[in-house]
Amino acid sequence: MTTDTADPLNMAAPTPVPPPAETVALANALAKLPFFEAFDAEAVLAAIKEKGSVAPGGALAAAQLKEAFLALGYDKPAEEAPPAEPAAEGEEKKEEDGSAAPAAPAAPPLKPATQHAEAAFALLLGAAGAKPGSALPLARALGTLQVCKAGFGEAALRFALKCAAADEGGALKEAPLHVALATTASLPLSDAARNNLRRAWRAAAKFEPPVPEPSGEEGAPPPVAPAVAPEDAAVMVEDFVAKLAEDETLAFAFTRAVEVPIVKSEAPAEAAAE
Repeated sequence: MTTDTADPLNMAAPTPVPPPAETVALANALAKLPFFEAFDAEAVLAAIKEKGSVAPGGALAAAQLKEAFLALGYDKPAEEAPPAEPAAEGEEKKEEDGSAAPAAPAAPPLKPATQHAEAAFALLLGAAGAKPGSALPLARALGTLQVCKAGFGEAALRFALKCAAADEGGALKEAPLHVALATTASLPLSDAARNNLRRAWRAAAKFEPPVPEPSGEEGAPPPVAPAVAPEDAAVMVEDFVAKLAEDETLAFAFTRAVEVPIVKSEAPAEAAAE
């Protein structure tokens, strides 16, 4: 909630509203990991869906992000040591005293596995205030990575909503929708803005419960559709984005393009000289 006297959602603000400081700090921490430059959120989402280990709109664990990173080459598995060549038949290596030499220990892996996925997930957990070993909503995990990589704006909003959707058709339930919105808001939301979000949700919500068959009895009242529970209401991504765009306050918070600055670390003078 915003407590400043100046309204950051004022469309006529004389100066641009900067991105949240916590997002800038997280993006710069992620940028230190080698995978970040090549990171493609859509490709990671596709890799996760291909494995089928995460339900649509579900939660993502560190191991599942690791699996996607391995598939895309952001992480590399450990290389196995080549098998030892067997001794020629009838030959056995002897020590000088004639006794058999002890077997050589197995060679260690040639290269350790990279840990970019684990390091990135740990940073995401810290930013979310979650305990180590926890899972994160898919929209929170991948949506945050996308914002840190490409900045805030309509593309980031649509991607997070895509991660939150319960099916390929783009149907959104209210709880996952709010996770996506919390991830992609480029500034804190006032109570009025939150009320506007609720109205946008209800305006876009669609739910058609099955109507019971008529009883066929003469004089019987017509069948009545069951009441709609809030958790049963669904919104299509396109419908919700359209309603959100109709509200200047919400459009400013969610579709305005805002870059997340990355501070490039300068190479040491000796390295530059080389």
